[in-house]
Amino acid sequence: MRQLIVLVIMGSVLIFLALIIPIQETAAPQSGSGSSPQGGGFDAIVSFSNGAVVHVEIANTTGARQVGLMNHQGLGEKEGMLLDFMSIGSHGIWMMNMKFSIDAIWVNTVGIVVHVEENLQPCSSNPGNVCPAYYSKASNVRYVLEVPAGFAARRGIAIGDDVEIATIQKQVG
Repeated sequence: MRQLIVLVIMGSVLIFLALIIPIQETAAPQSGSGSSPQGGGFDAIVSFSNGAVVHVEIANTTGARQVGLMNHQGLGEKEGMLLDFMSIGSHGIWMMNMKFSIDAIWVNTVGIVVHVEENLQPCSSNPGNVCPAYYSKASNVRYVLEVPAGFAARRGIAIGDDVEIATIQKQVG
């Protein structure tokens, strides 16, 4: 009887571990765990159907999305930030306190480009200055990809393009 109890307990522990370990490995990366100019690597790779690839930092919290690229000095040609709004809507962005121009690419929940804004200019927070907000015309947006200005034109990114987002599993220790 004692052996049966030990086996049941061990089996329960193994089942628990089998369930919890995959959850920890696939949890969404937190913003700031990697960043191009800040150092430390990237959170994901965004690939377009035409072969264009961008290594991105993911901003998936309200605070991280509000800060966005403000503290970055610039982006390399294949670097960007992926704003993951974690919900569906016609999410907007603004260029408050940015130091460089960007292109913004809105992507829906099934990985299709639904809106592109090119060459968005920085805007300062000086008193009396109003920074415009930019929104997608589509209402089924989950992501906004921010890339260097001119990226969309150079890479031929257009509405209707397929997008794949592959998160990068970071090595611990």
